[in-house]
Amino acid sequence: MRPRTFCDGCQSPGGPAAADDHRVPDRAAVRLRQESTRNLLDDWKRLRDLERELVIRALREAGGTQARAAARLGLTPRQFAYKMKKYGIIKEFRIEG
Repeated sequence: MRPRTFCDGCQSPGGPAAADDHRVPDRAAVRLRQESTRNLLDDWKRLRDLERELVIRALREAGGTQARAAARLGLTPRQFAYKMKKYGIIKEFRIEG
């Protein structure tokens, strides 16, 4: 059986709290936590990509009119403008003459 390892604050298993609460996590637990964090970051990236695509699609379907695109997504024009800025979407201006 492996000897118990305790955190810095506990010198012995007979401390104020239960010994199991103060164990140093083993390598497998640390690896699992790192993998979970990586998966979570990947999910956030996919969510950002999806939101950006929805903003672009709504803008195209609204013919470039931000207010209509915002309404299609259930956002205020101000919220929509924020998302455009957040994702680096620049509205094209056309000069007809």
